[in-house]
Order: sequence, then C-alpha cells, then structure tokens
Amino acid sequence: MTPDEVLMELRSMDVNITRRTLLRYEKANLIPEPIRGGQGRGKGRTTDYPDSTASEAFAAYYLLNGNPSYRVETVASARKTILSWLENGVDSQDITDILRDKRPYIYGESVYMTWFIYKMIFFKKIRFDRGIFWVDYPSVGHLLNSDKDFENEFPVLSPDKNLNLIENDLGIVYLFENAIAIKHWTWKEKKWVTHWVERQT
Repeated sequence: MTPDEVLMELRSMDVNITRRTLLRYEKANLIPEPIRGGQGRGKGRTTDYPDSTASEAFAAYYLLNGNPSYRVETVASARKTILSWLENGVDSQDITDILRDKRPYIYGESVYMTWFIYKMIFFKKIRFDRGIFWVDYPSVGHLLNSDKDFENEFPVLSPDKNLNLIENDLGIVYLFENAIAIKHWTWKEKKWVTHWVERQT
C-alpha cells in the first residue's frame, strides 16, 4: 500500500492523519516498516506498506489520543507483544484467553487487549461517531448460552458515565469464553447496538 492508500483507508474510518504522522508512527514502531525502492533515475522513489498498516495505525491513533491515553513506548510494546503471539501461531481466541487469564490484573494489561480490539474493529468496519470511545472489560467468564438475552441486556455503567451528557459514541468490551462482543452506545440515536467482534462456534 502507498502512504496515500493507507491514509485513505484511515479516513474511511474517520481518522485523519498526515503523511508526517504516518512516518512518525513508523519511526516509533507503531506500524510496520514499508519496503522502499527507486523507480529509476528521475522517476522518484516508491513506498510500499504491508496491508496491515492501516489497522495498526488506527489502533495507535486511538491509544495515543483516547481516554485513557498511553505513551508511545507502551503502545509500541503492546503491538510487539500481540504480533509476536500471532507470528508464533497464537490465534485470536487464544490471545483473548491469555489476556483473560491475567485477571484480576486485566486493567494493568488493558493496553494489550485494547490494541487488539481496535485492530479488529478496523477490520469489521465498526464506526464510532466522533471517534473516541470508552473501553471497559466487565467480568464475564461464563459460556455464552443466550445471544438474544445478551443483545437485549443494557450494560451497567460506572457512576461517572452519564449517557445524557456524553457527546461521542461509547463502547464496552465483553470477553466471553467463546466470543468478544462490544456494546455500542450511539449517542445520536440514543440506543445500544451489539457488535460481535470475534466468535468461536
């Protein structure tokens, strides 16, 4: 992918960054390094990013600019850890299991799961109005037996989350033993929508 193609994909998900920011992400190890080459004398140079670049830039953008926000070094470390698991044959469900098993320390490890979730959100093209959304990890350890009951269930929010005052979409991540789901509050429509990000049969 050319830099312009990466930026165009990001814009389709309401993330507007510049080429300079993309290069800064690259130098900070937040996205893959591209293959650079020449087109011949006087024809300029080429930059070819891997297909995963846009999704990783998307994750980096929200982790650096979200609430909570993380340091560049922390995001780069989370990316390196998750990608090393994937490169060693650990699939997405196994990654979920690994991170779930860290309870009760999940909040200390939340940057890893959040990076992973953002990457999946990008691939699923789940759009959150005004971009930034709050991520929590309710303690859900049981098998998911009733999809209908879960989809009709309203989340329990912390006292500081007043839906009447929130002017951006809000997402709550649920970790089941066989699925990852997001409860998505759409602030304009004032309703909850359930997205199944990952499911195992």
